[in-house]
Amino acid sequence: MSPLFPSIPTTLDLNGPELSILKAVTRESGESSFNISPSLPDGSTIIDLISLEDFTAFDSSIIYTLTANGDFDLTIDLEGAAGGVGGSQNFGTGGKGGKVTGTVSFESGEVYKLVIGTRGAFNAGPDGPSRAGAIGGGGASSGVGGGSGGGFTGIFKTSISQENALLIAGGGGGGSEQDDPDDNQNPLRKADGGDGGGLTGGYIRPIQGESSFSISGRGGTQFSGGGGGKTNFIDYKGSDGVALLGGAGNTFNSTGGGGGGYFGGGGGGYVASTINGSGGGGSGFIATTNVINGYFSNASNADAGKVNFIRSTFSDRGLILSGIATATFPDSQTEKNTNTGEINYRWYEDGVGALSDSSDIVGSATTTINISGLSFNDNGRKFFLRADYTPSAYGSIGAAKSTPNAYNEPLDFSTFTLGVAPSIIIVTQPEDTTVVQNIDTTFSVIANIQDGTNDSLSFDWQYDGQSLSGTFPNLVKSQVQINATNGRQSTLTIQNSLVELAKISCIISSVNASSPVSSNTANLDVSSARIFIKWEKFGNATRTEQGERNLATSGPFTARALVDNLHRTIQMWSPEKDIDVKITLGGAAGAARNNNRGGEGGISVFKMTLKQNTEYTIKLGVNSFQGGGPRGGLNGGGGLAAIYEKARVLAVCGGGGGAGGNGRGGDGGGCNVKGEDAPGTGGFGGAFIGVDTLPTNGLTQAGKNGVSDFDNDNSGSGRISGCTIGKYWREQGKSPCEDVGTGEFLTSNGATYSPTTGIERGYKVGQGFRNNGGAGSGNGAGGGAGARGGQGSGQQGGGGASGYYASQVTLLSSSTLPNGTRLGGNADVAFISVEAYDESLDGNQEPLIPPISGVGQAAERTVTWTVTRANTETVTGVFSLTSGSGPNQIGFGPNGETKTSQISSGAVYTLTGTSADKKNLNGNTLTLTDDDSNPGAISITPSIGVFTSNERWEANW
Repeated sequence: MSPLFPSIPTTLDLNGPELSILKAVTRESGESSFNISPSLPDGSTIIDLISLEDFTAFDSSIIYTLTANGDFDLTIDLEGAAGGVGGSQNFGTGGKGGKVTGTVSFESGEVYKLVIGTRGAFNAGPDGPSRAGAIGGGGASSGVGGGSGGGFTGIFKTSISQENALLIAGGGGGGSEQDDPDDNQNPLRKADGGDGGGLTGGYIRPIQGESSFSISGRGGTQFSGGGGGKTNFIDYKGSDGVALLGGAGNTFNSTGGGGGGYFGGGGGGYVASTINGSGGGGSGFIATTNVINGYFSNASNADAGKVNFIRSTFSDRGLILSGIATATFPDSQTEKNTNTGEINYRWYEDGVGALSDSSDIVGSATTTINISGLSFNDNGRKFFLRADYTPSAYGSIGAAKSTPNAYNEPLDFSTFTLGVAPSIIIVTQPEDTTVVQNIDTTFSVIANIQDGTNDSLSFDWQYDGQSLSGTFPNLVKSQVQINATNGRQSTLTIQNSLVELAKISCIISSVNASSPVSSNTANLDVSSARIFIKWEKFGNATRTEQGERNLATSGPFTARALVDNLHRTIQMWSPEKDIDVKITLGGAAGAARNNNRGGEGGISVFKMTLKQNTEYTIKLGVNSFQGGGPRGGLNGGGGLAAIYEKARVLAVCGGGGGAGGNGRGGDGGGCNVKGEDAPGTGGFGGAFIGVDTLPTNGLTQAGKNGVSDFDNDNSGSGRISGCTIGKYWREQGKSPCEDVGTGEFLTSNGATYSPTTGIERGYKVGQGFRNNGGAGSGNGAGGGAGARGGQGSGQQGGGGASGYYASQVTLLSSSTLPNGTRLGGNADVAFISVEAYDESLDGNQEPLIPPISGVGQAAERTVTWTVTRANTETVTGVFSLTSGSGPNQIGFGPNGETKTSQISSGAVYTLTGTSADKKNLNGNTLTLTDDDSNPGAISITPSIGVFTSNERWEANW
C-alpha cells in the first residue's frame, strides 16, 4: 500500500467502461408531420412541418389521405376550384372558387381527407366528358355545351361527409353559352357562373328572360343545396344541389353545372327560346370544433382547387426528444471475461429535477421522452438527459469479479431549450352595428401577443371578405392603431353610400407569432335614414336616462313629468336626417282642493321638423305642491309644457290654475289658446300671444325683466322668455337666442350635464321665466304657468295660463281636436308624445295621451328587443297590437339592431306579416328564417314579456 494513497472505499474502477454520447439530444420531427397518400408530385410521402416553408406542392383534382404524427395546430388556406367556361363563343365565364382559412387542431394518429377540387370544364357536345365524377362534387353541364361546376376543396376528419367536415371552400358554378345563330348569339341570354362560398354560393342570371324565373342555379347555403334553375317548363329545370355535390345543368341546351360545396349550387335551367342559365356556386363551411380562427375571404380563384399549409402558423402541442449513449471498454482490459451491464436513462428539467411519467410526460426513463399539452407558457423550459451504466454484478474476489461501473458516470447530455411560438390573443372583438348611408361608424379590435411584442401586430380589415386596403367606390374609410392597456387596438372608421347588409372582420398577423388569425365577423347593416330619435332625460341635477327609438318601426316616444325628479328636462335630436314628427303636448293640471278640481292643462297636436343633429329641449311641469320646476304659481298652480329648438321657444301648452277653497281653477290653453279665467272672483287667465309674437325677454309676475329677477310671491301674470337666458352662457357673453356650439350640455354653473357632443346647441340652463304663474294665498290658489301665466288669487281658483306656437309648428286636426288645440284636457302632470308623422292621416291626427301617472305609468314598461341576423338576405316580420296599450305595430328586420318600445301590461301582439318561410321559438327567442336558395334569418329576443307561441307575444308583467 502506498503511503500516499491509503485504502479508501470507492466504486471507481479505472478498468470500467467509458460512457459517451452516440446521438446528441435532438427534437424528433416525426411528431410534427403528416404521412400522405398517394405521394406528392415529388414522390414524397411525408410532409415535415418542422423543416418546410409554406407548403403548396399538391396535385389538383385529387383526394389525399393524411395521417397526423403528433398533436399540433396548423393554419390552412383552401380555395375551391373555378367553374368551367360556358363555351367557345358567346359564353359566360366560370364562377371563381371560394376561399376559407382556419387553424385546424390535428390529433396524433387521426386520419384526415384532403379533397382538392377539379376545375370545371366546357362540354363540347353530347360526347363531351361528363363532370359528375369530378373531384369535389362539381355538377355536370348539359353535355351539349356550358361549363361544369368547379369542385370544392376541403379537409375532413376520418372520412368525407358533411358530419366530418372541418373546412370547405365552395367551387364556382359553370358558365352558360348562347350560340344559336337564329338568336344572333345574343349576349344577354347567357351568364357567368356564381362564385363559390363562403356562407352562401353566388348566383348570376342571364339579363334576358322572365324575371320570375331563377333561370340560373342558386348558390348553396349552410342549410340546403342551391335550387336548380327554374323555367317555363319543368323539363327545362336544372338539378338542385345537394350535400357536397353541385346540381347538373339541364340537358336541353348549353347550361352550367353547380359548384360543389358543403351544399352544392344548383344547375342552370333552359328557357325557350335559347336562354341558358349558369350554375350556382357551392357553399363553404367552417366547423365549430377542431377549428379556430376560421374565416372566409372573397372568392378569387380562377383555376383548379388550391391548398396552402401556412408554416408560420405551425404550433406543436407535443414534443419528442431523444438521445443515445454508449459504453466503451478500454482496449487494455483483459482480466474480465464477462463485460455485462446496461445503460440506464433519466430525463431532467432545470429547476425541477428528475422527471417521472405522468399524463403529459411519457418515456422519462428511456432514450426518448414525449411531452404533450404544450403552450407558450412552456417556452424556455430546459431539459437534459442523464445516462448511467449499471453492471450486471460487481465483485472483487476471484470468479466473482465482474463488469465494473463506468468511470465517468453519470453522463449528462447538453441541455435542450424548448421554444414555443407565442400566439396572438384577441381581447376585444368587433361588434355588430346598424347605421345609415353616408354616416360614419366604427369597428374596433384589441389584440396582444403572448410575448408582449404588440407593436409588431398588423391589422387588415375585411369588407365582405375583401381587404379594405383596396379601393371601394361606395366606401369612405380610415384606420388608426394605438397602444391600449391590454394590447394593441385597431379602429376602423367606415362610411357606406349603399344600403346593404355587409360583413366586417379583421385579419391580424405578426412576424413574431403564429399568424394570421381572424377576428369574429361583425354585421355592418346600412339602411336609408330612419325616422329615428335619440333622447336624454335630466332630473335632480343629473342625467337620469338615455335612449333611442325608430319611431316608424318601434312606436312612439312618450313621457310625463316625474314628480320625484326636480328640473324635469328632456333633450332629443334626430341623428340621421331631418324628420317630420307629430307631437302631442299637454300642460300640467293645477292642484285640487275641497272637492274643487284644479284647472286642466291645455293640449295641442302639431307637426314639426326635427332638424338633423339639432338640440330640442322639452320642459314638463307639475303643480307647485309637487316641488321643483317647471311649476305653476305658488299654492297649486300647474306648470307648463314647452319645446325649444336650441334657444328658441317653438310651442307652449299652458298649465291649469290651482283650485281655491271656494272654486275651481281656470283651464290652461293649448297652443294659440288664451288661458281661462277662474270662475267667480278667481285669477284671470293668461293673455293670448299670437304666432311668432313672443318677445325675447320674459317677465316676472311683477312685470320685471331683469336676468336675476324672480317674483314668485307676486300674484301677477308673468311671461316666458322667447329665448333662454340662462346663467353660465350669459356670463360667457352669449345673448339669449345665440347658439353655443356642439359641445357638452352644461348646467347653469358650467358643469357637465351631459357629455354628448356633436349636436347644434343653444339651450341655456337657468333663467327662462318659465315659472310665471301668479302666486295664490290663503284660500286662493296659484295661476298656471305657460306662455303667459294665469293670475293667482287670495280667495278663489288661479287662472289658467295661455299657450303659444311659432310658425315652424303646424297644428293637426282630428275629430277630437278639430283645430289641433284646445283649452284644458289634461288632468295630470305635463306630458309629451312624439310619433312619426303620417301625412295620410291628416284630418284624423288624434292626440296620443300617455298613461296617467301613478298606476297607469307603473303598468307601462320599455321593452328592449335584441334583433340579430344570420345572413345578408332580407328577412322581416311585423307584429300588430291585438289588445291592450302600446304601439299599433312593431317591425323587425332586415337589420340587426337593439330597439325599444313602450308597452303597457297585458298588451298582446301577433305576427301579421313576415317574409320568412319558417318560424322557430327557442326559449324566449323567436327566429324567422327564409329557407330558400338565398337564405337568411333574424332572431328576436325581448328583455321582458314572453313569446307564448311562434306568432304571439304578451306583456305579462
